[in-house]
Amino acid sequence: MTVSLMPLIPESPAPASQALPWAAPRVRLLSLSGVLLPAAGLMLLLASSRSVSAELPSPVIGDIFPLGVQAGTSALVTVSGTHLDGLSTLHVSEARIQVEKTGDATFRLTAPADLPAGFYDICAVGNYGVSGPRLFHVSRKREFIEPAPSDPSAGPARTPSAPTDLPLGTIVNGRIAAAGEIDRFRFEGQAGETVVVECWANRIDSQLRAVLELFDSDDRRLAVSRGESQLDPCIHLRLPTDGAYGVKLTDLTYTGSQQHFYRLAVGTGPRVEFALPTVLRRGTTNRVTLFGHNLARLQPSDIGNVEPVGVSAGLGGPRLNDEDVDSAHVVTGASPAIAHRAIESLEINVTVPAGQPVSAVPARLSAAQAALDFFAYDLPGADEPVLFSVTDVSIAVDEGLDDAGGNHSPQQAQKIGIPCEVSGQLISGDEQDWYAFEAGRGEVVWFNVFGERLGSPVDLELLLLDDSGDREILRMNDELDNVGPASFPTAHLDPQGRWVAPAEGRYLLMLRNLSGGLHDDPRRVYRLSLRREEQDFQVAVVPRRAGEHTGLNVWRGGRAMADVVAFRSPGMAAPIRITVDDLPPGIECPDVWLGPHIVRAPLVVTAQEEVPLEAVALRLTARAELSGEERVRAVRGGTAAVSLSPLPAGRVTPEILLGIGPVAPLTVSVEPQAAKVPQGGFVEVQVSLSRSDNSHPPSVELTAVGLPANVPNELSAIPEGHNDGWISFDLPASLPPGPYTFAVQAATEVLLAGGEKTNVTAVSSPITIEVYAAPFLLSVDLHTPKKIARGEIIQLNYRADRKNGFIGKIHTELRATGGLTGLRGRGVTFVNGTASGTIQIIASDDAPLGPVKFLHLDAVGTVEDEPIYRSGCFVDLEITP
Repeated sequence: MTVSLMPLIPESPAPASQALPWAAPRVRLLSLSGVLLPAAGLMLLLASSRSVSAELPSPVIGDIFPLGVQAGTSALVTVSGTHLDGLSTLHVSEARIQVEKTGDATFRLTAPADLPAGFYDICAVGNYGVSGPRLFHVSRKREFIEPAPSDPSAGPARTPSAPTDLPLGTIVNGRIAAAGEIDRFRFEGQAGETVVVECWANRIDSQLRAVLELFDSDDRRLAVSRGESQLDPCIHLRLPTDGAYGVKLTDLTYTGSQQHFYRLAVGTGPRVEFALPTVLRRGTTNRVTLFGHNLARLQPSDIGNVEPVGVSAGLGGPRLNDEDVDSAHVVTGASPAIAHRAIESLEINVTVPAGQPVSAVPARLSAAQAALDFFAYDLPGADEPVLFSVTDVSIAVDEGLDDAGGNHSPQQAQKIGIPCEVSGQLISGDEQDWYAFEAGRGEVVWFNVFGERLGSPVDLELLLLDDSGDREILRMNDELDNVGPASFPTAHLDPQGRWVAPAEGRYLLMLRNLSGGLHDDPRRVYRLSLRREEQDFQVAVVPRRAGEHTGLNVWRGGRAMADVVAFRSPGMAAPIRITVDDLPPGIECPDVWLGPHIVRAPLVVTAQEEVPLEAVALRLTARAELSGEERVRAVRGGTAAVSLSPLPAGRVTPEILLGIGPVAPLTVSVEPQAAKVPQGGFVEVQVSLSRSDNSHPPSVELTAVGLPANVPNELSAIPEGHNDGWISFDLPASLPPGPYTFAVQAATEVLLAGGEKTNVTAVSSPITIEVYAAPFLLSVDLHTPKKIARGEIIQLNYRADRKNGFIGKIHTELRATGGLTGLRGRGVTFVNGTASGTIQIIASDDAPLGPVKFLHLDAVGTVEDEPIYRSGCFVDLEITP
């Protein structure tokens, strides 16, 4: 028995389920109106403050089906998930895809015929804002929906053993809905045809770990794939005979659910496996060879009028004419591991526009790829674009690709210069590519190899050796540092490193693949980059709750936060400023500064209560002063992705979408929002809360978010029944001068409009401080007592280390942020270069017991008796009975 495919649109829809605003040159000590607590009471309050176990509702797409459409047609899409109340529309990152609401949770998506094939983001928009994005695939094949298995109550539709007829040139949208389910399909083919059977699952955020098997008409298995392109299986086979062929699709671990969805394509259209060179130079026309399947079918007339692909229409770029295309041919000498693939090649000319390329391409880019520039080429008939990385310097080609040459030994090392990019290939499992370069004494060289980040199936290792090739100088392996949040991991398997030449001379590089195996594979391509120490950067913004697959949502009258992630090139330490352009009325987003060497900071967005919007795309720009010139970069978006491993995964998004929710139950405000602070000084922050329900305000836990890594975080609290408090932070003397942005977050319980109580974390408006070189640093003598009894007197010995030629007076007082209770100490003034002194501390008979929170020495330095500088240090002191 055979079963016919369902059309993509069913007859009846399914039901819903500025410049820095610096303050005055000196930092004032804040006079706080918060309630003062005994230290023991503060510790008890912090212990009783509710830790965050929930958040404000935010839309999450649990299921959207189908996840694709053929260009030039429409698809009826059904959406379900959590907190999708008031679902009004679907937001698509490509404006040319039209959305029409047809039911409570159904939408008709129409893609124009000339839309480039690839992946676009789609988000649900409702009362609580926007969901996290899901990938929506625009293809060039006819689309169908897999018929459901038989339901005893609904009559026969499909039995588990009955294959579904799948014509060539089609895509079926289906699910492995239950554990152990096997989906079977059948197609008719002719001898000599190269058929590509490909499954999209992990690439569209499915939980399916798909396995594909291909059988002949006698049920003999011809091929199997357990994962190829980003864990998704793909089979390429030149059919041996005319007749029927069977396809079996299962989950690797035989699990199943509504989230085990897939898109399965069967056809004889073109599919590109890789391209050489792997990197193209901006502003030039490049001769490129595409390698893949069914490329010989393409004629020059098919390739004409192809443009660079971007996220929106009208990007421009050169068109390819007949003379830009050579006829395709079959690559000979394929290895046993890939001989059945019948790899073909096609030579074309590709011109990359000058200037900064578009940062959004219709492809799935991992978090580790966020630091790269890519250019997308739309090949007619293909279902995905061909991606090339982009550079500004000259490109060399691996001489090992030439049949007459080779660079596979130290004696055959290929000479390259600095700066240089090399496009290469490691076909054999044990192949080594050798390169030679000249370096002067003291010259700094940065090495960066791209393999995994190009989608190549390699785990590369780069060795730096002396001129003879006998002595190893530097070994470079995986880059395990993760600059992004947990939901946006940027670590990768590609080697990179920094090296200072000890002497002038010739040096060798050896590149090899650690996961080569026993078989050849021409897909093992790489890009090798040699640069002198230079400065560049890229920036991405990731919603703080991206790991929950939610979007960036701000409730009216409230604030929302995202992580700004900076990808700094080796040696780039300059401050980076993030600005937002063309904000709509009612939305505020102050500038963000990432200080020297800082790779992460908070972006805070505020919405006024009267904002009429549902969603808006933010346009952010990153700027930095590099070598006396301003470098500008468009900020990219990021989000969490479904991971089929124990480790989290993230991907790049083509835009940064902001959703607007209902009225916020809690708003956090701080003072100051800008200040100048010396190295070794401290920052005092007054916190004020505005609550929608102020009848019985619970206690609130305060801490900071986005502090530089070497600045200790602190805990403070606002007691029950109050809305004002304080928190203070001690800056280390080693913190480099420059601007830094952070925020305060408040954790408490709120009452939602429906009467439901939930624990939330609310973020304050951002605080930007400018750290300047300290004129003096205070330190407490290590022998100073750390405890004082009620009624006791102790001596606090301290010193002031003068810096940067400061010789003025220094007056020091004993203070505590928010006010000093139960302790008093007489201030001391240093004159004539004095550097040490003693403050006598007296504890009253009723001093509150316990550690004294935020106790510190507060010092003011004067120039001609005018208070100019401010510094201080925390004092560790506990009051005992």
